[in-house]
Amino acid sequence: MKKGFLIFVMATAAFLLRGQLPEVSTDSKPIWYYIQVVGDGSDRANRVWTVEGTDVYGRPMETQTNVDKQLFRFEMSGNNFVIINKSTEKIVDVIKDSDARLTVSSGGTSFIIAQIPNTNYYNLETTRIPTGGSSGEKWAHQGNSGYSYHIILTGTSYYRGENSKYSFVAYDEVNLTYSDSSTEAWYCITSANPAYQNKCVTDVTASTASLANYTITDIDASNSAQQWKLVKRTDDKVDFVNKATGNIMSTTSTAGEFYNYTQFTKNDSETNGWTLAYNNGAQYVISGVEEDGNTRYWRMTLDNQVPDKYDTGNILYSDFAWRIKKANGSGTDLKQVESDGEFTVYTENRRIVVEGTEDYTVRTIQGLQVNKTEELPVGIYLVSIGKKTIKVLVK
Repeated sequence: MKKGFLIFVMATAAFLLRGQLPEVSTDSKPIWYYIQVVGDGSDRANRVWTVEGTDVYGRPMETQTNVDKQLFRFEMSGNNFVIINKSTEKIVDVIKDSDARLTVSSGGTSFIIAQIPNTNYYNLETTRIPTGGSSGEKWAHQGNSGYSYHIILTGTSYYRGENSKYSFVAYDEVNLTYSDSSTEAWYCITSANPAYQNKCVTDVTASTASLANYTITDIDASNSAQQWKLVKRTDDKVDFVNKATGNIMSTTSTAGEFYNYTQFTKNDSETNGWTLAYNNGAQYVISGVEEDGNTRYWRMTLDNQVPDKYDTGNILYSDFAWRIKKANGSGTDLKQVESDGEFTVYTENRRIVVEGTEDYTVRTIQGLQVNKTEELPVGIYLVSIGKKTIKVLVK
């Protein structure tokens, strides 16, 4: 009988359990994150920091509209972090009104980001106590309805609880770009288990005759066999297509000693496609329905290791959790945006390219002029050529 697991095989040493700190960025090259709380399982679970006016609330994550108010980037201030909101361009600060809570201001404050022992989550501790606030209340905490869901400051009684545990979710890892005839985006798929971090699913068809023609290897930006594009099917399921080989990861599997090996195909009609279920911490569960009607899951394992059972209550950072990250240097190519016979405008690797003239300007949707030759943050830009203005989406 076939086992209910899809397997990737490798041999590796163990690593220490470690979560993922946000990558430090700059104003000219920002990297945007959601700041997501674990939550206690009630209506506070999985909320993200959200700026409304000048206050910071915990709200359900947006991925299509009103996103900028939920995105933050991180700069260093000494050994601590300054947290800057995308929509307001202001810095997270603290204030004391009826309660001590987070706000944003032009001056702001810095935070100590400390990993909570034996977890993959972090506390965020302010380095400045607001005037009138208690010196012991300095950890960011997801407030409940009685606090209008503000992000408040709490003391040691709650700072290690679920409502003070945070992870940092990269914007690109939630807002995946699906490739089609005009757009191509390449991703590296890695296990979220910290023991296998920085290793990518790799197509090794040409170098192996084993059942599993893929493995997990160290990320190599030059290795196109590690890059996969996501193609949305008509039923909203997804095909994973390899850049080097054109192979499609199929839902059809072949039984191994302890588990099933998923196979490759060149024809998308020979696979049922995969379902991506988003998990906290920028992690996905990837599952597919095989021809026998059973649902099977991608799982990371060591060679000859008997797989654990799929446990819906213990997925985060497990062998069943996966990260889908933009492949380093691959970018997203939106081929032709507009052409009038004299010039052509398109995007390439998050840069706006204008062919046919060098006399043009690029501005943000708010009207701020930017360097037209640099890599740009994700967003909508206005390209002005003479009297003509073109709206361009950079993904």
